[in-house]
Amino acid sequence: MYTHFFFIELRLPLSSSLSVYTFGITPSCLSHRFRWNSIVELVEQKKDQLDSMLRLQNYLLECAEIKSQIQDKRKAIDATQYMGSDLGGVLALQRRLSTMEGALSVLEPKLLHLQVRIYWKIY
Repeated sequence: MYTHFFFIELRLPLSSSLSVYTFGITPSCLSHRFRWNSIVELVEQKKDQLDSMLRLQNYLLECAEIKSQIQDKRKAIDATQYMGSDLGGVLALQRRLSTMEGALSVLEPKLLHLQVRIYWKIY
């Protein structure tokens, strides 16, 4: 049926009754193994591409979230311009701005983290 055989030797420890086994592998079997290995390689490549796209998508979502938070803070700061100049207005402005300072201090490390990730292209 097949005219060519490839041989693989399996060496066992000397304590075994047979020290060498030889198995014949047909060209058809090698062809199937080659095709299987190429399929496995393609699947690994696709997995890597999907992982990369997922990391990029997560990065873009984080950027959009931080951008939205910054816009909200900007609107809050713009709203403080219309407060009264009496003592109550000044105290309310002071409370709002101190709250804003705390919120911005939370955003700063996130922004730095995103900048480092984009600089090193680590999505």
